[in-house]
Amino acid sequence: MDRGDLRLARRKLHRKSAISGGVPNFELAYRSPAEVRETVRAILRDVAAEGGYILDASAIMQNEVRPENVRAMTEAAREFGVYDSPTPGWDHLRPPAEGATAVPPAPELAAPHDIAPGICRAWEEEAADHPPIQGDPELVRRIWHEVEGYAHAFIWQVLLSF
Repeated sequence: MDRGDLRLARRKLHRKSAISGGVPNFELAYRSPAEVRETVRAILRDVAAEGGYILDASAIMQNEVRPENVRAMTEAAREFGVYDSPTPGWDHLRPPAEGATAVPPAPELAAPHDIAPGICRAWEEEAADHPPIQGDPELVRRIWHEVEGYAHAFIWQVLLSF
């Protein structure tokens, strides 16, 4: 979705098609991170509640896009768009509880092939390739999934946008 009415498209398409885009490149280039964050929050509230929405910039990100605004878009998506299950589907996106601001922990994975949304490689899979953690393994897991979330966003925003 580039310049069309994202909310009208959602109403008309409902569950017939997924929608991608909607975050204006103008905002990503020239607005503040707080404004980008509010735009993402509103889009997720209005368009993503029933699933079938892929948060992305409108069309291809332009050269003028500011990295801090892409970061704001990604962090807002992780804060305001939360999946209940690692199983892909249209019914798993739910808005966070009113007033919630923390990024929820990654869900426990049911099987090695189940990967939580927004993660490229689960910590449990990665940890099998390394010696046991000396220290707090939950801290390492949480940080791994945060970094993986940024890698996943990078793949979608930069590599797959073209």
